[in-house]
Amino acid sequence: MDAASTDNTFSQLPYVQQALQDAENLLEFASESGVAVDDPTKRGVLDARAAFAKGLDEATTANLLTSLANLAATLSPVSPQSLGVCVRGKPPLTPHSWWARSLAVIIVVYSTLSFVTSGISASIHADITTANALAVKLTSEFPGSTATSVPQGLNAPDVVKDLQQYATTIRNIYSESLELSIFVHPYDFVFHRASVDPYYNSGNTATQLRDRWELPLPLTDYAQAALARTETYQTVRYSAQHMADDVNFYYGAISSCVLPVLYALLGTFAYLLRSFERQVCARSYVPSAVDTARFVIAAIGGAVVGLFSNFTTGEGFKASPLALAFLVGYAVDVFYAFLETLIQSFTKTALPSAPSAQNSASPPGPANAASITST
Repeated sequence: MDAASTDNTFSQLPYVQQALQDAENLLEFASESGVAVDDPTKRGVLDARAAFAKGLDEATTANLLTSLANLAATLSPVSPQSLGVCVRGKPPLTPHSWWARSLAVIIVVYSTLSFVTSGISASIHADITTANALAVKLTSEFPGSTATSVPQGLNAPDVVKDLQQYATTIRNIYSESLELSIFVHPYDFVFHRASVDPYYNSGNTATQLRDRWELPLPLTDYAQAALARTETYQTVRYSAQHMADDVNFYYGAISSCVLPVLYALLGTFAYLLRSFERQVCARSYVPSAVDTARFVIAAIGGAVVGLFSNFTTGEGFKASPLALAFLVGYAVDVFYAFLETLIQSFTKTALPSAPSAQNSASPPGPANAASITST
């Protein structure tokens, strides 16, 4: 075998060809980025390219591989693979961008619905409390239906004011329960209105609506007016409480169990997109299969966060479960630190008993006797 065939053997090896291409790409990036490269390293790459067509000998190939190793160490975390992904003028596709946008839309829509329904539900509970107090007051003032006038000792304007507030509160509860049914039972609200509206089939003419929701004019029979309002209130209160309970069941369960997981996944998306931006700018981005494991860890952490109600750090800063779920997805170390703190708080209660038992069991030695004497 002659020398020419021996030299051509190194040029034909696939890994040598790839090493030469990678070394040239790294050397080009170093020149563009202003990173100083020593002369032996540059010479090893240039000599390999100059001799590649004729055939690389063993010494030139060894110098090429050494130069490639030096360039990789100098330019780390930039690598030949990342330079292949981050081609100039053609940025890589953003990973998980479609999923991140879809998840953000789901969270925003659900959070908005949860905020609106929680506000309406709280308003219903407040109005029911007010109406209950007025119902008790008016019932005690007019125990029977025979007292048409204001009983002695009561002021007529005050009674009229209470009746007017009573009627207004009942109308508010009724309207709020219908608004709540749109978010809780939208199908029934559109196609089976009678199941969510207790007065849907009771007649809705102008006269019927006025007699049902307004005080009679002129107001002469106070007891009958109070009794009619109470009968309406009992029907409206049942429907409104049913809607408020459905809100607590559906939205409350999802907010406690599902929403923390979604926020943790959103935090993972935020971390990956932020890392993607930095790595693309530095041309060090390489797709990694580790992202899948990070999503799994975020989902587990978000599910565990939903089991807790409140979190407090050592500096007294309190974070809600949803905020901490986002931090779990963005930085898993935050959740690990919380678990370590929680474990330490449990173990501290058991630690004081162990030293006291050990001290009582061990007889005092010379050192102990000296310390007792000195004290």
